[in-house]
Amino acid sequence: MCDDFLPTGTAGLGQQPVVHLARHNPSHIYFTGRNAKEAVHVIQEVTASGSRTTLPFLECDFTNLACVRAAADTVIAEQDQLDVLMANADIMDLAPSPPLPT
Repeated sequence: MCDDFLPTGTAGLGQQPVVHLARHNPSHIYFTGRNAKEAVHVIQEVTASGSRTTLPFLECDFTNLACVRAAADTVIAEQDQLDVLMANADIMDLAPSPPLPT
């Protein structure tokens, strides 16, 4: 099993890979999100499952490139190697939609 993962998210489709991968006890799962309070719940769920994985949380807003760079710099500073990168951040289109024809 690989040593390090970097999935994203503290809820839903972002949270589930963290919980699932932790069952395999990699040494670290770095995960990101905008909500540090939600990250605590993810860490508690993984810890309660008996996983021995270390779960560093990196608060990061992927709409802010400086924030993304800071998160990447943290991982680079702490790890010699990243075995798996799961980039599952989604795209949010905030442009107004035209009305649907009736």
